[in-house]
Amino acid sequence: MKTVVILGAGGFIGKALTKAALVAGNKVYAMARDRETLSELFKHANLEIVELDMHDYRNMDKFLPDIYIDSVCYLSWLGGVETKNVKNNDLQIKNFEIFYEFMNAIVKVKPKKILFVSSERKAKKHISGYQDIVDSLYGSIKHSCELVGKNIAFENNILFNSAVFSHVYGPGDISFKSSSQIIAKMLKNEAVDLIDRNTLYDWCYVDDAANGLIKIMEQGLPYVSYYVGSRKVKPFGCIIDNVKNTLNSQSKLNYGIYRDDYIVDYDKLDTEKIYRDTDFRIDNNFKDKILKTANWVKNNLDLRQC
Repeated sequence: MKTVVILGAGGFIGKALTKAALVAGNKVYAMARDRETLSELFKHANLEIVELDMHDYRNMDKFLPDIYIDSVCYLSWLGGVETKNVKNNDLQIKNFEIFYEFMNAIVKVKPKKILFVSSERKAKKHISGYQDIVDSLYGSIKHSCELVGKNIAFENNILFNSAVFSHVYGPGDISFKSSSQIIAKMLKNEAVDLIDRNTLYDWCYVDDAANGLIKIMEQGLPYVSYYVGSRKVKPFGCIIDNVKNTLNSQSKLNYGIYRDDYIVDYDKLDTEKIYRDTDFRIDNNFKDKILKTANWVKNNLDLRQC
C-alpha cells in the first residue's frame, strides 16, 4: 500500500483523484476545506480527511503524520478557473506565494514525489505572434510554480512532476464551464454560440484525468511535465459535432461567434509524452462519457443558468 497526499481533494478533479487513489488500494490523506465535500467517500477505511485552508499550507509539515509518503499531488488554486478570478492578478500572485510557502514546508516531510497540476494556458500564445503575451497571468503563474517547485524539489532530493489538462469535463463539475453549458443548451435544443470550429481543442473526461495523475505519480519520469488528454487533439468542431450527435440534439451550432485571440500551442505540450513514458490510455467510449455527463447536468445543474 502506498501513501498519497492530495491537496484540493474536495474539488472536481481532486474528488475524482481521491476516489481513484482509494480504489487503487492507496492510503490517502485528503486535504479539503470542508470534509463534507468528500462525504461519498467516507466509507473507505484508507481515507483520512484533514480540513485545511490553503493559507495553512505553510505549515503542511505539521498537519501530516510522521510516516513515509510516496506522492503529494497539489491541485489547490484560489479562485479556480472562473474568468474573473483567472484575470485577477493580485489573486494569482497570492496563489504563487501560497505554493512557494507550501514547497518550503513539504520538503521537511521528504515525500518521494510531488506532482503539481499546472494549466495548458502556459502554452497559450497571442495570434499576433508577440512573445510572452498571455491571456492572463494565471498560466504564467502556474508555469512559475512548476519551475520553482521543480527546483526546490531537486535541491532537496525529491522527485517532481507537473501535469497539464486542456478541458476536463464530467459528472460533478458545478463550475458551469463551457462543456456543461454547451451540453445544457443541447439538452434544451437551444442554439449554441461557439468559437471557430477549426480551433484545436481537447476534452478530457474527469476519470481519465484522475487516472492520468495516478500514472504520473507511479510512472512519470523525474522532473518531467506531462499533458493529460488525447494523444491527438482535434478541431473544436469535431468534438462539438460529436456531442450534438450523441445527444441527438436539434441545437443550431453557431461557430465563429466568439473570437479568441489566444491559441494553445499543443506542440509545446507534447501530447504524446505520457503515452511514451507510462501505460496511461484513454478508452474511446466518448459517447458513454457524454451521456453520463449529460444525465448529471440534467439532474444537478439549474439549466436556466446555462
